[in-house]
Amino acid sequence: MTGHLPAVGEVSLLGAGIIAIAFGTASARVALSLPPVAALGATTLMPLPMLSRTVDGGMALAGLLAIVLALPAALRHVSRRMQWTLVLLLLAGFVIAADATTDLVRSAGWFRPFVVALVAVGVVAVMFFLEGRAVWARLAVRLRSGLAGPLHALPPDRVTALWLVLATGGAALAVAAPHALVVLAGAALASLALHVAMRRMRDVGIVPLLPLVVIPLLVFEAHYLRVIAGPVGLAMRDFADVPLSTAAQVALAPPLIVAALLFGGPLPGRRWLPGSALSIVGVALLVRIGHPLLGDALMGWETLFLPPGLVLLWLAALAGAWEAGAGTAAWLVATIVAPAATEGAVLLALAALLLAIRRHAGPTRESVSRVLVLLAAGSGAAGLACGMAAVLQHQVVYGVLGVVAALLLVGGAGNAGAMIYSAGSPDPTAFSGAAHGIHPSSSPI
Repeated sequence: MTGHLPAVGEVSLLGAGIIAIAFGTASARVALSLPPVAALGATTLMPLPMLSRTVDGGMALAGLLAIVLALPAALRHVSRRMQWTLVLLLLAGFVIAADATTDLVRSAGWFRPFVVALVAVGVVAVMFFLEGRAVWARLAVRLRSGLAGPLHALPPDRVTALWLVLATGGAALAVAAPHALVVLAGAALASLALHVAMRRMRDVGIVPLLPLVVIPLLVFEAHYLRVIAGPVGLAMRDFADVPLSTAAQVALAPPLIVAALLFGGPLPGRRWLPGSALSIVGVALLVRIGHPLLGDALMGWETLFLPPGLVLLWLAALAGAWEAGAGTAAWLVATIVAPAATEGAVLLALAALLLAIRRHAGPTRESVSRVLVLLAAGSGAAGLACGMAAVLQHQVVYGVLGVVAALLLVGGAGNAGAMIYSAGSPDPTAFSGAAHGIHPSSSPI
C-alpha cells in the first residue's frame, strides 16, 4: 500500500471508536456486575479503583469522538437514500453509548478521563498517519514473512482429511469431555493430528514443535493431577473435592499455561506451529481445568505470563497477522480468572478458528471467505470487549496495552496490503508474496 485509502481509514476510524466504547463501558459494567440499566454512580457494589474508572471513561470518550469524526466521511460513501438511515443508526448508537458513558466519566471526574481520551486520540492519529505510509506496510510484511516463514499450503488429500478429522475429534474432547484426563488426552491427540495434517499440506515446518512440547506437559499434568486427586477422581463434577494445596497449584499451573499458549499459535512460532486453529483447545485447558482447579495459582502467575503475552500480541498487531493476534489474545484472556474471561477467550478463539479456516478456503471461494471474515470480525469484537473487561479487573496497565494493540491491528497494520513485486523489483524491501502462496515472479499489485 503506497498511499492512504480514505475508505479504509473511515472504516478503521469507525471500528476504532466502537472498540474504544466497548472497552470502556463493557469493562466497567462487568467489573461492577451491574445490569445494563443501572447507573454506575448509583451503587457501591465492587467499586472500581480510580485508575480503572479513569481509563474506562477516557476510552469511552475517545470512542464517542471517533464515531463523530467518522460520520461525515461515512455519509460520502453511501447513496443519498441511505444517508438518513445511516445518520439515524449512528446517532441512536451514539446516544446509547453516551448515556452509558456519562455516569462512568462523572464518577472519575471529567478532567482525568478527558486527558486519557486525548492520549487515546493521539495514539489513533499516529496510527492513521502510519497507515498511509509505505514504511508501515513494509514493517508489517517484514515481520509477517520473517516470523511466519514462506510456507506453501497445498489442498488436503484424503489422508490429510482423516488427520483433520482426528484433530477435530481431539478438540471436541478437550472442549466437551466431562473428565479432566479425557480433556488432556483430547488436547494431546489434537496437537499431534493437526501437526501431521498441516505438515502434509506443507503449511508447517518439519519439526513437530506443538506435539513435541505439548504432549509431555499434558502427561505431566495428568499424572500429578491423578495422584493428587486419588479416590476423589477427576470428573469435573468432583473438582471441588480435589485436595489441591497451594504449592501443588503453583507447580501445576505453568505447564498448562505454556501448553495453552502453543495451541494459540503465537506468530514467532508460526514456522513450526500449525497456526491458531487449535486456540479453542488451549482456552479449554485453562478455562475447564485451570480456572476451577488452579485458579489461585493462575492469579499469581499473571504478572509473569502477561508481559510476554502482550509482546506476542503486539508482534501480531504490527505484522497485521489477524489469526495469530486472535489466538494470542484468546490465550491472554483465558489466563485471567475473572467474570467475562471465559466468554471473551472463547469468542476470540472462535475468531481465530474462522480465520484459520478462511486461510485454507482458497481464493476461488470468495463468498465463503467473505462470510468467514464477517463472522470472525463479530466474534473477535465481542470477545475483545469481554476479554479486556476481564483483564482490567486484575491488570489495568496490561489491559490498556492490550487494547492499544487491538486498535493497532484493526486500524493500522491489519489494513496494510502486502506489497507484491516482481522478482527484479528495485525495492530491496519488497515482499515476494511467498508467504501467501504467490509466485515470486508476480507482477506489481
